[in-house]
Amino acid sequence: MVAIFYPDYPLYIYGEINMQIGFSRLKGIFTAGMNYKNYERIVSTAKNGTLGNIPNELIGMILKIHPENKAGMIKQAQNGFVQAADVLKNVTKEQIKFVKGLPRPLRLITDEDYAQIQNIKNLCAQAGEALQKTFRNILPKGTEVKLSYLGTGGHANAYKMEFLDNKGLQLFQDRVLKVYKTMDDKIERYLVGENISSPSEAAIKICRNDFRVHGAAAEANSAAMIKRGLGHNLSKTDLIKPDMFDTKNGFAILPFADEFLPAVTKKADLKYLGMFSADFHAGNRHAGRIFDYGQVEMRKGCEDLTDKTVLKYFKKVMNRTNVEERHELLCRYKRLAENPKTPHRDKILKAIELAEKELPK
Repeated sequence: MVAIFYPDYPLYIYGEINMQIGFSRLKGIFTAGMNYKNYERIVSTAKNGTLGNIPNELIGMILKIHPENKAGMIKQAQNGFVQAADVLKNVTKEQIKFVKGLPRPLRLITDEDYAQIQNIKNLCAQAGEALQKTFRNILPKGTEVKLSYLGTGGHANAYKMEFLDNKGLQLFQDRVLKVYKTMDDKIERYLVGENISSPSEAAIKICRNDFRVHGAAAEANSAAMIKRGLGHNLSKTDLIKPDMFDTKNGFAILPFADEFLPAVTKKADLKYLGMFSADFHAGNRHAGRIFDYGQVEMRKGCEDLTDKTVLKYFKKVMNRTNVEERHELLCRYKRLAENPKTPHRDKILKAIELAEKELPK
């Protein structure tokens, strides 16, 4: 991944990292719509600010090793990730400090440049120590937890977590800890690129708009919507399946994409969900998988697909590749919608209308 500063274009252009949606107090809220503008209000009043949970493999080991105190150990593990993320939030400030010290015009800045900054090395070591201390009493004796800097994106920094047994072998699939940048950091980053000393209305407006489609809450919402829309296991698709988003503490945990994940056998096409993403491109892929759920929105005119019933009928039509079968299904649904006794007739008609717009003429 590469971070680039252009003198005439102050925003970062770079790669980013990563994503399982599980039970949560937030599940109902975040699958109800797309890209809420008031995430802070929603999250601050939620009893539980997480979507998903710690990695399933980790939960499985806890259930096996600590059956009498599984809930306590899972909570302890969650707190360990919170502590590590809290330390790593300071990395962005060190990156900004580094950029401020560079001569203008700004040169290309790589992740390797950031990785060599001593203060960032120290913060990674401190976060790794927090994880090591947390898992010392959770995982088998001799377990080592390693944390290393992976790279930076416009909206988050990513770190690789390795959980190794006493022989140095993987206990389970490596994970990525994605720590999101605060809006204040994003504004300052913007101003550094502009070489301006005080916030401008334009900078603040741009960063607030970024927060609408990026950050832990926005990406949790997008990931939940996509998973619900696809309606099947994501493990063999070209999308990274996230473990957990912590919207209050601003981080996500997801599998590290490498050759040890199941082979990709199906490409996720957001068009069949009435969505689009400006971030689903080659620069945001690693090992053949998309790792960035930012800038996912409903396509204009497809907002009704946030309704489960409309989406259900829309998908059934769109998933028929045979033209004759698709036409027959559309006719059957139209007859169904004409019957006064059919429930949700208006939603079936809306699904038909949307599908006919999407299909080739």
